[in-house]
Amino acid sequence: PGTRAQFEAGRGALRLWLGGIVGMDPCRLRFRVGPHGKPDLIPDSTRAADWRFNLAHSGGRILIAVARGREVGVDLEPVRPTRTLLRVAERW
Repeated sequence: PGTRAQFEAGRGALRLWLGGIVGMDPCRLRFRVGPHGKPDLIPDSTRAADWRFNLAHSGGRILIAVARGREVGVDLEPVRPTRTLLRVAERW
């Protein structure tokens, strides 16, 4: 899927997943964006106040992480074949 479609699918999956986890209708979840651009749940309900999440998408895949009471972050990168694998291995 295209970048926009992947973004929308990821946000939809995140909303459904978070709604199930916090026990709320996914349509009632409200989000805000922090000072560094990371989305967060608005703690307008005691059920949603303590949950943190992160979302990454790349190469047609989506990764969602959810944690209670602590920050969480994920990153998703495609595996790119390289002809210089030995040089990379020697360097690192």
